[in-house]
Amino acid sequence: MYEDQVTFISDDAPGDANMQRLLGSLMDAPGLGTRCMDGHPIPEAPCTMGDEDWIVPDVPESVQQLFLSSNWTMENPSPPCFCSCEGKKKMLPDCPAGAGGPPPPEMKLSSSDSLQNLTGRNISDYLVKTYAQIIGKSLKNKVWVNEFRYGGFSLGARSTQVLPPANEIDDAIERVRKIFELQKGAAADRFLGSLSGFINGLDTKNNVKIWFNNKGWHSIGAFINVMNNGILRANLPPDRDPHLYGIRAFNHPLNLTKEQLSQVALVTTSVDVLGLHLCDLRHVLRAGQLRGVPDPGESQQGQTHAAHQRGAAPAVLDGHLHLGHV
Repeated sequence: MYEDQVTFISDDAPGDANMQRLLGSLMDAPGLGTRCMDGHPIPEAPCTMGDEDWIVPDVPESVQQLFLSSNWTMENPSPPCFCSCEGKKKMLPDCPAGAGGPPPPEMKLSSSDSLQNLTGRNISDYLVKTYAQIIGKSLKNKVWVNEFRYGGFSLGARSTQVLPPANEIDDAIERVRKIFELQKGAAADRFLGSLSGFINGLDTKNNVKIWFNNKGWHSIGAFINVMNNGILRANLPPDRDPHLYGIRAFNHPLNLTKEQLSQVALVTTSVDVLGLHLCDLRHVLRAGQLRGVPDPGESQQGQTHAAHQRGAAPAVLDGHLHLGHV
């Protein structure tokens, strides 16, 4: 998608077995999406091999000293940028050296795709403060903005909802039962009996955040599909070859030329410099095709059953992708 690309990932649950399995399915062959599946399903974008190790870009000594000489925190992780003020209007923020933090480790996934590791970083700070760099590098002329960072993933983030501890919820429910003297087994009693589990279930830990750049009009569908492929392969039986399983998504783009699309993107950029946004997964791409190659030795009945099994999509609940439970 869109020539050379930079995607980012953040491992926010290094001790969670489900998330580590998902991370492995994204990093190991066949990698992100369906490009490197058996049969090369995308003829115009052939699979090419990348690097096996992370590479840390060189950091100027002045930037190193900047981060060693101050007490930076997750709330204040890097030098601030300067935006428009009275008497001085700017289209993009003016960011000093070091804004967004040191360059993150990178890995070349293919000839055109790179992956950045933002684990342990304030992702919003990095994305916003480096957005001007993205525009500067990708602005080829006055009307052609070819941005190269369209999305990424945060694995294992906790729910952002502030919920009380489980014991406080249970105590409150018991007080309600006593106040109203509810009959055991009545509808209200059954409702309160399930309420505690429902509220505690909102504090989910196996969340996957999909970040997307709204300048790429189908980036949301593309990155959700990459994550769906990762979840699918992470949950395959051990004897299955992940190269044979994938979900292919199709979209119907507007009939505009590249120059027309770039003009719209440039106008949008002038009023929206936040760059990337957390995707509301309630609007999950609905048109997808699951591609699985049955084993040659399977009977016709077995192949039909396998096709039904492959058709089971990952659960999407309350705006989050969930692993391992519904």
